[in-house]
Amino acid sequence: MTHTSAISAWLKTHGSLPVNVKLLIEGEEECGSDNLEPFLKKYADKVMADAIVLTDTGNFDEETPSITVALRGLVALDVTVRSMDHPLHSGMWGGPLPDPVQALAKMIASCTDAKGRMTIPGIYKDVKKPAQAMEASLKVLKLSEKTFRAQSGMFAKTKLMSSPKDILRANWYLPAFSVNAIQASNKKDCANIINDSAWCHVGIRLVPGMDATKSLKALKAHLLKNAPWGVSVKFESESASPAWTTDTDAPAFAAARRALLKGYGRASVDVGCGGSIPFVGPFSDALKGAPALMIGVEDPLSNPHSENESLHLGMFRKAIASAIHLYAEIAALDKVR
Repeated sequence: MTHTSAISAWLKTHGSLPVNVKLLIEGEEECGSDNLEPFLKKYADKVMADAIVLTDTGNFDEETPSITVALRGLVALDVTVRSMDHPLHSGMWGGPLPDPVQALAKMIASCTDAKGRMTIPGIYKDVKKPAQAMEASLKVLKLSEKTFRAQSGMFAKTKLMSSPKDILRANWYLPAFSVNAIQASNKKDCANIINDSAWCHVGIRLVPGMDATKSLKALKAHLLKNAPWGVSVKFESESASPAWTTDTDAPAFAAARRALLKGYGRASVDVGCGGSIPFVGPFSDALKGAPALMIGVEDPLSNPHSENESLHLGMFRKAIASAIHLYAEIAALDKVR
């Protein structure tokens, strides 16, 4: 909507755009974008462009425009643990019988230490240090523990999994393990049984330098090694998307910064993003290395993927204004890349 509004403003005011704009709406990002790469290969000539503008990221705060220069990747999979072929009464069978729910809990717990740092062998080996420009941004940008707790809704007595001064570094430039879902029977049907199986969906957010396939393999090997009591372990729905980063030397980035300054009335900052957008890499590759301008529209309280997902209307208006200026700034460039 940011870009359709900007295009509408140009057409109403001038009757035409100063640059050619191609709009592509991709609806499979949340399920892996499996059809995107075949689409890009088939229609590469139709989507070819000098720059890519993606408006699927956030701003540092509700006042500061941001250009995302790094995305974390993601490896994820379903894990099913079994110890018998049907549920059994916990009184009649409990004691000698291994509980698959406890087995899965032990496997999950083995992936991190008391401070939340992953214990998977070699998982940090290929992690790259942030580039010089990223380190410079980390020194300038300030996010207090108080603000982080307020934005995230963390309870007062819940401990951070990083030092207070490294919240942004841990969120943007370090990998992280998470358990997205877990199930063994359910609250409604709870009974005095030993469940025959337990299931979970787990993942690791990757950072630049980490190989997605290698990281997935390491995660599976670690889970298997820490499966107790000879329980059966089955992996399904595996996915592996790499992290992404870019340098900002291309003239298009300077154009974007000028546009954001005009649209927001404040200089932009370079930020990382803890989330993943799997199609950024394939898009850039298909367009032969075209610079990817990830210009955010969200604010920290947008609550993406959560209750009351929203958008700050003031930021939305400024994002539209910035997009209007961006088209003019890119049109004025002799060289985009």
